[in-house]
Formats: sequence, C-alpha cells, structure tokens
Amino acid sequence: MAVKIWFLGVVDTYLCILFNQDATDISITSPKVIIALALVIGSTLYFLTFSNKWKPYFEEFEKLPKRKNLIGGIIVWSIVIFIFINVFISVELMKKLNG
Repeated sequence: MAVKIWFLGVVDTYLCILFNQDATDISITSPKVIIALALVIGSTLYFLTFSNKWKPYFEEFEKLPKRKNLIGGIIVWSIVIFIFINVFISVELMKKLNG
C-alpha cells in the first residue's frame, strides 16, 4: 500500500508542477487525499484480503524458473526504488517552486 500511496503522491506532485498549482495545502481531509486513500485501501482489500484472485498468480510465479524469478524480482525492486527516488525529487521540486 505504501508504494501505491507514494506513486499517487508523485503523480499528484508532478501534475501540480505541470499545471502550476499549489500542492502545499494537502491534508488528510482534502478530497483528493480521501479518494486516493480509498482507492489504495479498497483495491488492496479487494484483491488481496477478501478474494482469492491472487492465488493463481502466486502459483504461476512459483512455477517460474529461478532465473526468471530473479529477473522479475530485480524489475519489481527497480520500479519500487524508482518511485521512492521520485518521491524525494518531486518534494524538492515543489520546495523550489513554492519558495
């Protein structure tokens, strides 16, 4: 869920930069935060907690050869690190733009 929240935060920050909007007024009660949190929590609960839709995918990934599994893990972790780095970059850009 954290990676989803980081990703949505990065997208929101870059959109604010692109459209010259102020992103400093974000609070837990703002509509875009409530909608984003509802989407993140709702999708996680739906796909991972209240359904078994993830089990066939898990079984399929377990059947993969070790090399493919390693390459897939490297790709996933690269995406997570890329999103995490973009969190810091977007925050720094917003600081520069907002003074």
